[in-house]
Amino acid sequence: MYRSCQTDLSPSDLRILDSLALLGALPPAFFAQGVYEDQMNVATYPFSSDDEVKRLLNALRCQGMIQRISGTDGTERLRLTEAGGLVWEHERMPEWCRYVSAWGGANTVSNDSDVEVVCIDSSRGKEFLEVAIDLGILRFGWDKASCSKYSSSDIRYWNPITPIWSWTVQGVEFEDLDSTRMCEYERRRTWWHTLEELQKFLGLRGPRIEV
Repeated sequence: MYRSCQTDLSPSDLRILDSLALLGALPPAFFAQGVYEDQMNVATYPFSSDDEVKRLLNALRCQGMIQRISGTDGTERLRLTEAGGLVWEHERMPEWCRYVSAWGGANTVSNDSDVEVVCIDSSRGKEFLEVAIDLGILRFGWDKASCSKYSSSDIRYWNPITPIWSWTVQGVEFEDLDSTRMCEYERRRTWWHTLEELQKFLGLRGPRIEV
C-alpha cells in the first residue's frame, strides 16, 4: 500500500483509519479477527490479535484521532475526529475531485433499475457513466439521466465537502464485465471509491510503499 509517510502512524494504525475514513462510523467489533477480513474483503488479518486491536483503538482515542459515538440503534461506534481525518489525508493523499460512488437497485414504482452516482465533481461522475456505456456495463438513454447538487456530510464527514453532485439514471440495464473489458475499464478509470482504487493515483504520484 502506498502512503506518504508524513506522520508516525504505524501500518496498523493506518489500517484502522482507512476503514473509518472510507466506511464511516463502525462498531469496535468490526476490527475483530474473522469479521475484519470479511468486511474488508482481504485474505489475511492485518493485526496480530484482537488484543492488539483493542490497544490500538484505545491509543488512537487518547491521541484524539478517533472518538466514540452512539449509533442510531444506540450501540457504540467509532469514527474519525477532524484531526484523525486530516492525518489520514496526509498519509493517503486522496484527490476528492476524483471520488465517485455508484450503486444501482430496483425502482419500486416503475420496476425498472436505477443507478445513482455520487461525486464531488459532476464531470467526473458523467465520465464514469460514459465509460460504463462505452464498455456495455450500463445501457440507458441520456434522456433518462439527470444531475443535481446537494449538501451532505456523508463524504469526508470529518470536514464535509459541499456541494455534492448526484447523477440519477432511470431504466438502466446491467451487464457483467469480462476480463477484457475489465482491463479496459481500469485503463480508462480516472476516479476512485475504495482504498485499492485510490492506490492507483497514489502510485502515480510517487509516495513511499508501506512495508
